[in-house]
Amino acid sequence: GTAAHQAAMHCVAARPACLAAELIPEAALTAEEAVLRAQMADSGKPPDIVDKAVAGRLKKYAAEKALRSQVHVVVEGKDTVAKVVAAAGLEVAGFDVFGVGEAED
Repeated sequence: GTAAHQAAMHCVAARPACLAAELIPEAALTAEEAVLRAQMADSGKPPDIVDKAVAGRLKKYAAEKALRSQVHVVVEGKDTVAKVVAAAGLEVAGFDVFGVGEAED
């Protein structure tokens, strides 16, 4: 299929939360950070190591939630959605995902 059609299928399969990592709501990042810190609370690691680990995991979390930085699940390989779409001469400017029987928020 076309790059646009493949990107649409990716959106249905991967359910991205937003277009780009920098657009993830601060509240979502704060909540995820709290979960990560709670998971590491009993690790016995020094605070600076915990901080680095949490920062790295938050970056990964953001990349996995944002459409442009997600690994494309429809196209084989490890390329991001942005890279696959750019290779076709296009750019992802936005998206909406609707499901049958779902109300729009």
